[in-house]
Amino acid sequence: AVGASFFTVFVTDFFGDDIAECDSVDTKCRAQCQCDNDFFGMDCSMTIDAYQSKRNSAELLCTTLAVTRSSVDVTESTILSDCATVTALFKDMTVISDDAYFNCSKVVTDSILQSPTLVVEDDVMPTVVRALSALLERGVFISDDIFENIVSAIEVLNDYRQAILSAGEEPFELYT
Repeated sequence: AVGASFFTVFVTDFFGDDIAECDSVDTKCRAQCQCDNDFFGMDCSMTIDAYQSKRNSAELLCTTLAVTRSSVDVTESTILSDCATVTALFKDMTVISDDAYFNCSKVVTDSILQSPTLVVEDDVMPTVVRALSALLERGVFISDDIFENIVSAIEVLNDYRQAILSAGEEPFELYT
């Protein structure tokens, strides 16, 4: 990368422990650029002006999504749009401020908690799951309150999806 001085490898679990090496197929770790002083972003390709511009845009977009969410009817289309936006925006977590993270995470979790029957539909659920995954990329830097909302949203998503998958099946008893 343009401004990269070196790469470090770290575990992406919620503990953030450093490790010595990472296999390319290991989903528990990843390479991360550590940028020189004059470059920013996940790939160290942004100048300070570009970084600040992207960070401000992310802040404005997340705030707009949160404000808009409270004034429009939630539909499959709005959920798909909001979740796809958050997923794309969070590809470079270095430009996401705490306020932007709060607002965007609220949009995703509220979509699930307030409209669970919409988010578990076959054409919506993959996009919602990708957005949740993007939220979890923040790792150890997720506040307890937001993390609890994400976990609640995942539990609701799981429960409603199971209900859809088991609809129409005859109940049975299992003795062990």
